[in-house]
Amino acid sequence: MSVLYSQIFDVNVIVDPDFSESAMQKDLKRRTNSKTPPGYKDASKEDEGVGDLLIWHTILHIGKECECDLVLITGDQKSDWWHRSGNEAIYPRHELVDEYRRISGGCSFHMMSFSKLLDLSGASREAIEAVRLEEEEQTESLPTNNSDLAMLRKIWPEIRKRVKAINRRFEALLASVEPIEIWGNCVVLGANYRFHEIRLNEPEVRAVVEDAIGQLLRIPVNVSTVLIGSELNTIPTEWDDVPF
Repeated sequence: MSVLYSQIFDVNVIVDPDFSESAMQKDLKRRTNSKTPPGYKDASKEDEGVGDLLIWHTILHIGKECECDLVLITGDQKSDWWHRSGNEAIYPRHELVDEYRRISGGCSFHMMSFSKLLDLSGASREAIEAVRLEEEEQTESLPTNNSDLAMLRKIWPEIRKRVKAINRRFEALLASVEPIEIWGNCVVLGANYRFHEIRLNEPEVRAVVEDAIGQLLRIPVNVSTVLIGSELNTIPTEWDDVPF
């Protein structure tokens, strides 16, 4: 594998932008405070999540320079990169997709596992299965707490009431939304309409909802809203101009 990598990753394809340390720290603080992906889930780590942020800014640098669709091959399945359902990563966080779209002039950002890339590239089933099993072993399992989900649905009217006391417009967004998953401190809400998904994932709105849920569950929570039945994790049909 190292021989293969040495043939692929030469000076002509490696991107090494010169980022300002102070600018990165400032952006990391902003994203952590507003819970804007990526990196804020790693705030407790020694590097406080700056590793993920450097990767993301490198991706944004490529998007700005090349103005092209981009696919990130990653085994990371944390909820500050992915919208998740249960233990499954469904599609990239819409904040990442939108940020990349804006800086790249309208191009798309996608993520997939190495096994998925091998599958799309026509690798042997044996190779794909071997990689997939390795990925499963390295993926942390996030247990879904069905009892907490049942309780959250039961107290949902009270949560809406608390949100309404702070902002009536925010509460109106919850009319077509319901809790669909809980794992650890992560709560996933399912929205029937894209407008509600987008608005409820905005930092200001999300913070109010998280506070209302956290007060009643008596734990700090992170909330993500997904569009029920969406298929946003599609990939370009033309691969020639997509950097990996």
